Amino acid sequence: AGASALLGGNLVVVGSGHWTQWSRVNDQVAASGGARDASSFSGGVEYQGVQFFRKVLPLRVGGRYGQLPFRWAGTGTEFPTERAITAGVGWRFGGRAAALDAGAERGWRGGSAAGIDEPYWRFSFSLRVLGR
Repeated sequence: AGASALLGGNLVVVGSGHWTQWSRVNDQVAASGGARDASSFSGGVEYQGVQFFRKVLPLRVGGRYGQLPFRWAGTGTEFPTERAITAGVGWRFGGRAAALDAGAERGWRGGSAAGIDEPYWRFSFSLRVLGR
């Protein structure tokens, strides 16, 4: 489930959450660590009040937290989690018929009790062109 709200003319707030029922396969994967039901939550804001060369530059920041559904046998006693913070910028051009977006994410998977620790960076770039 998710929701978004436009606050004022330049600020958008978004949030979402989901739940998956992985525990149904726990018996099949018990030898490799087991499975659990998992949920995740994320949220962010987009500010559209910055202009560059008379074009609106949407600035975005957000975060998320999620439970990972599988535990690795022999690596720890707890199930791992994933946490991330994100930031991005967009550029609309061609009469808003095209959009270029770039983002960066810094995240961490695992946890000391899970016996695994994996920090990561993720970058994304996208171009959207709408036909007229």
